Amino acid sequence: MKGVEVRALEAGDVDRLRRLFFRLSPRTVYLRFFAPIHRPSESMLRYLAAVDHDRREAFAAIVDGEIIGVARYDRAADDPAQAEVAVVVQDDWQGHGVGPMLLDALARAAHRHGVRTFTASVLGENRRVLDMTHHLNPQAQGHLVQGEWALEVPLGRAPVLLPAVAPAARYARTGRVSPRANEPKIATPTIGSTKIAG
Repeated sequence: MKGVEVRALEAGDVDRLRRLFFRLSPRTVYLRFFAPIHRPSESMLRYLAAVDHDRREAFAAIVDGEIIGVARYDRAADDPAQAEVAVVVQDDWQGHGVGPMLLDALARAAHRHGVRTFTASVLGENRRVLDMTHHLNPQAQGHLVQGEWALEVPLGRAPVLLPAVAPAARYARTGRVSPRANEPKIATPTIGSTKIAG
């Protein structure tokens, strides 16, 4: 059974990000980038891989040396206590807890750097991520603006975003998670942004 490792994204991950993009379905790409992108530009890929691990942070889920998911934040220039979040997970790994696992790592890193609120833009049709957001943090708030939900999720004093289900529990113990057919599915987010942030 394949396991997932989570680590900080690195500048050398450009090729892995490119390969991940071409494994995503058109719908997942649309939900992430809010546009039907067919081929990522090299400048876009370099931008996505270039994080400073403070104002811009990203974590990758890795299986057999390949990235299967990424969660990232960009801190707001006018309020560094807020950070916009974007998440994407490869289609065949969606529903196995990879998204919440990435969000948990991201939230912990954000909290260490003084971020107290995550913000996110979510297409109105993306009910799965809206439901997941409120499941992970009932204090999350949002309002609909021209077909997009603007979400605000407070991190609190000790951010722990993972729901209490089997894959998340295994990650908490081992730092790895493997999909198993007989375990409950977790909604895996595809959170996008009007700017290229993930």
